[in-house]
Amino acid sequence: MISQLLSQRETRQDQPLCSVVITAYNAAHDLPPCLESLFTQDYPNFEVIVVDNASTDETPTLLEGYRDRIRLVTLPVNRAITGGYNAGAAVASGEILIFINADTMAQPGWLRELVRPILEDSSVGMSTSRILLYDAPHLINTCGNDLTWTGLTVCRGFKESADRWQMADDVVAVSGAACAVRRSLFKTIGGFDETFEFYLDDTDLSLRGHLAGYRIRFAPDSMILHRYTFKLSPNKVFYLERNRWLTMLKTLHLPTLILLLPGLLFGEAMAWVYSAMQGPAHLRAKLAAWRWIWTNRNKVRDLHRQTQAFRKVSDAHLLAVLSPEIRFTGTVPDKIARVMEGITQPLLTGYGRLCRLIAIW
Repeated sequence: MISQLLSQRETRQDQPLCSVVITAYNAAHDLPPCLESLFTQDYPNFEVIVVDNASTDETPTLLEGYRDRIRLVTLPVNRAITGGYNAGAAVASGEILIFINADTMAQPGWLRELVRPILEDSSVGMSTSRILLYDAPHLINTCGNDLTWTGLTVCRGFKESADRWQMADDVVAVSGAACAVRRSLFKTIGGFDETFEFYLDDTDLSLRGHLAGYRIRFAPDSMILHRYTFKLSPNKVFYLERNRWLTMLKTLHLPTLILLLPGLLFGEAMAWVYSAMQGPAHLRAKLAAWRWIWTNRNKVRDLHRQTQAFRKVSDAHLLAVLSPEIRFTGTVPDKIARVMEGITQPLLTGYGRLCRLIAIW
C-alpha cells in the first residue's frame, strides 16, 4: 500500500501541473455536471479554478459546496469571458493553462489527451479538443476553428459526424470552449484581450500564438460535450463583426490587409447581406461595430503596436496558416450551404494561393 502511494506521488510530480480555468456567470445549472466530469479525469496533476463572474443566481452558493475541491475566484463585477479567464489564469499555478466553458462536460481521458500535444512537442503552444454537441454527441460542434482569407472564423466540422474527425493535425485556432495554452506563451502574448469581451477572443489569442512562433494542434482523442446553439442576436452580431476586424487589424501589417482586401470585402458583403436578412436590429448592430472601430481607432493602433512587439514570424507565414475552408452548414439550409461552399471554396483556394505567392514580407 505504501509503495503504491509513493508511486502515485512520483507520477504526480513527473507530470506538469495543469490549471483548468472555468468562467461562470449564472451557471448554476451547468456547473455540477461540468465539475463532476473534471474530478474523474485520470491526468494525475491538475487543479480546478472557477471564476464567479459576479453571478446573480445560485452560482455563488453552489460553488461554496465545492470549495474543498476547487480554487474559487469571486469577481465583484462581470469582466466578461475574457476577463474571467484572465482572472483565473492570474491565480493559476500550472505550467499549462486549460480554459473551458461552464456548459461543457469532459469525457474520460479528455485532459490527458488535450495536453499530450504540448507535452510531446515543444513547438506546439496550444491545443484544442474534439468538441461534440451536448445533446447530439455523435455530431461535431468544432474541431478547432478556421480563420479564412475573408476574415470570417468558422467551426471545423460543424454538425458533421464525430467519427470523421479522428486525425490529429495543425489548426488555425483553438476553440475557447476547451483549449490548452502553455503558461509561458500565455504570459508572452498578454493573455486574452479583454477588449474583445465575448466571441473571437479565442481566434485572436490563437493568431497571437502563431505570431509568437508556435503551432496549434487539434487533439481528436480529447473529447468534451458542449451546449452549443447557433443563434445570432443583434448583440452577438456586434461583437462578432467588431472583433473580426479587430483581430485582423491588430495582427496583420497594412500591406497584407491591402493584399487580402478582395477577400475581406467578400466577407464584409456576406456579413451585410446576412444582417439584412435578419432585420433592422442586426443591421444597426453591424453598423455599430464599424462605428466602434472608427471611434476607437487610436486604441486599435495601440493594440496593433502591442501585438507586434512579440512577433517572431512574417505575415507570409500567417497567410500560409489561414484556411480556404469557409463553411455555411448550420447557418443556412443544407442544400443552400452545399451550393455556396461549392462556389466559394474554389475561389478562396485560388485567391489564397495567389496571396501566398505575392506576400514576401
